[in-house]
Amino acid sequence: MKKAIVALAIAAFASSAFAAVAGGAHDLSPNGLNVGDYPNGQISACQFCHAPHNVNTAVPNTPLWNRNKPGTVFTMYTSTTINGVMDPTPNANSMTCLSCHDGLTDMGATYTGTRGFAVATVMKTTRGNVVGANLQDDHPISIRYTAAANKYAAVNAVAAAGLRLYGAAGAEKVECGSCHDPHTTAVPKFLRAAPTAICTICHLY
Repeated sequence: MKKAIVALAIAAFASSAFAAVAGGAHDLSPNGLNVGDYPNGQISACQFCHAPHNVNTAVPNTPLWNRNKPGTVFTMYTSTTINGVMDPTPNANSMTCLSCHDGLTDMGATYTGTRGFAVATVMKTTRGNVVGANLQDDHPISIRYTAAANKYAAVNAVAAAGLRLYGAAGAEKVECGSCHDPHTTAVPKFLRAAPTAICTICHLY
């Protein structure tokens, strides 16, 4: 019974996620919003990132992941006043986004099944979404949320506000998905909270 309930929950999430992605900026299929820029999509909106079978299990915490880890060498954020421990390379939860948004990786290079595009296709800078390999001018990612070490109320408050932190308890980290949800269109730029409020959700503490 428990397995059936879990299966139904997953199916419901997948259905709602597809409804949000289909026709939006993350839909690279022939029916998507991007057909003018990427007209030769060969798979459905979901399949560019997810597959039902034979998925890439080497990328943790990414449900049914259908992409390879980018081979790009990233330059991480640096600052003389930074307060937090940052990993030397982006973690999996950020790599999932960068596997398209680095502007270097072939967006159609799926892990299993049909390729997304017949020929190698990278994200176009004209779309304004290319982060690139230099992450020094972007918000730090794969960095420990410093309040987590001794202020669990702050972690709970962040989650309650709709943002996400990734990793083990007490060592939670900020990743791309902390602020952005690729499956939503409710807020501009796929943000998890309103642009006027999102910064202070974390930085209030």
